[in-house]
Amino acid sequence: MLDDFHCISMSAMNDNCGKVVLRGRPYGGLAMFIRSWMCNNMDCIVKSDRVLAVNVHNCIFISVYFPVFRSSPEYESEISSIVGVIDTIVADNAQLPIIISGDFNLEFHDGSTRCYAVNNLMTSANLFRCSTTETTTHTFCCESRNASSLIDHFLVSRTMLNKVDMCYTIDSGLNFSDHLPLVLGCQLPALPLSACQSSHGTKGQAPVQKPKRYRWDKADLMSYYFTTDHYLSSVDI
Repeated sequence: MLDDFHCISMSAMNDNCGKVVLRGRPYGGLAMFIRSWMCNNMDCIVKSDRVLAVNVHNCIFISVYFPVFRSSPEYESEISSIVGVIDTIVADNAQLPIIISGDFNLEFHDGSTRCYAVNNLMTSANLFRCSTTETTTHTFCCESRNASSLIDHFLVSRTMLNKVDMCYTIDSGLNFSDHLPLVLGCQLPALPLSACQSSHGTKGQAPVQKPKRYRWDKADLMSYYFTTDHYLSSVDI
């Protein structure tokens, strides 16, 4: 992880791994990376595997992960729960600029989707989808099925509409996901000078040092395997 970022994340696998044997690749979950110097005025509002919301210097950022659209009571129930959480966040912070982004698993046609609950939320909460550039035709691509769709979006509150510059995808060889990163360029309210100086350190003060964390995926795995084998093989069963 980059030293100058703070990460807030939630995996959808936490529940699943505790119930059944994991099959296939991991899936689901949300994460936000926030620059460390902005964290002195940050509040995590909601943290779940479907909705992640934070207040950073009086701007609300919401990341979402919607289930795949299907005509079933289970889908309706899950969507109702997600939309209810988002609606509450928006209602509680109506006076603040709001940006919602993520995998909606829905395409927009003429400003609406085929999901009534999402359309109703956008109308009641005064949320608007940011139009992508002409060259952005899709955000999801499955080469094996020769299928693509534009199912990742940015929604903003009315006060943010005239502050959005552009919305586009980045197609890079460094990205191994079947989703392309979607980028939003916009102007946010200016931060107070004190916020910018807090973690970088002011004149005569040393910057705040972050504690180091050990990560298993950065360890010497071969030594771990051999050491584990050495100690387990001596156990008398």
